[in-house]
Amino acid sequence: LLENLARLVNPHGHLVYAVCSNEPEEGKQVVDRFINRHPDFSIDNPADRLPTQARFLLDSDAAFSTERCLDVMDGFFAVCLRRMA
Repeated sequence: LLENLARLVNPHGHLVYAVCSNEPEEGKQVVDRFINRHPDFSIDNPADRLPTQARFLLDSDAAFSTERCLDVMDGFFAVCLRRMA
């Protein structure tokens, strides 16, 4: 999915990858492989665009994850990717 959509993103444009899972092989590992193959993309920290109450769901890599809240919500992972050029 990311491979096909990446070519449609304009320079300085954004692409959000989101899955309803906290499994690394469906989220973080997919994003890591994608960035390794596409050095013109990087993770864009969305903190300033999120409501204050939701910012605690960002991990140290700027990925949005409900992993630490699974007792009260479903699993979810999202990352905002930005094309540099």
